[in-house]
Parts: sequence; structure tokens; C-alpha cells
Amino acid sequence: MMVESNIRKMGRLELLYTCLADLVKRISRDGHVELLDGLAHYAEADDRNKVIYYNRESSHAERLQKIIDDASTLLPRCKDGYEHTEEYQFLLRAISEQTKEDGNGNGRIPKGKKDGMDSSVLQNPSDPDATFRKKGRKRISEY
Repeated sequence: MMVESNIRKMGRLELLYTCLADLVKRISRDGHVELLDGLAHYAEADDRNKVIYYNRESSHAERLQKIIDDASTLLPRCKDGYEHTEEYQFLLRAISEQTKEDGNGNGRIPKGKKDGMDSSVLQNPSDPDATFRKKGRKRISEY
């Protein structure tokens, strides 16, 4: 019998948002809200839909950059207390795989097509071992 995972593929915006929101929710549950200066909205129930689907005031690139900047701000703040948690590790992995240092030293920016990513990059924090590749004209997700 074959069982396939029912986990959908996430775009870069949704992947980074999910990893960031998971870490913010963990910190919020633990009561360390002082670490979440300006980031507490990621723990709200409606925020995901507002940011990813309903926000038409800013472009996709602006929303993506905002999430990258927020994640880059949060990671050093909570490293001491959360570095060994799954949520911290997934966010760190997503940021390192999906972004690169800006050439001017202004922080991190999304990777471009020429930067390349291998098939083992994080596809979904719910299934960290899932891989993605193209074979011919077919896109293949292996869970």
C-alpha cells in the first residue's frame, strides 16, 4: 500500500511566513513577549491570510522582503533561549536556503534564479524531509 503525504507545496512567501509565525507563536506561548517587539501580529489567527492573500496595498516582493527582514531581526534576539527548538531551526534553515546576503551589506534578500537551490531545500515545515525536483517537463515532489 502506498500512502502519499497530503501536504501542499508552499511558495517562498508562504514558507517563510509559516516558519516565522511558528517561532513567534512559540515565543508568545512561552511568555517572552519582550522578544517580539513589533512582531506579535504573526501570532494572530487572521494575520496569515491578511499578509499572504488579502494584502493588495504592497507588492509580493515588498511583503516577502518584510518577512525576511522580520525573521532576520528575530533570529538573533531569541537565539539564546530558542536555538534548540524545532521552530527556530526551521526558520534558520528557510532563511539560509531561500535568501542571500545583499552585496551592499544591507541585510538579506531573496535568492534569484541564477543563485540556484538544490532539491533538498525546505518545502514545508510540516514535512521537512520532502524534496522537489524537475525531471523533463514534470515537477516531482517526493515526500
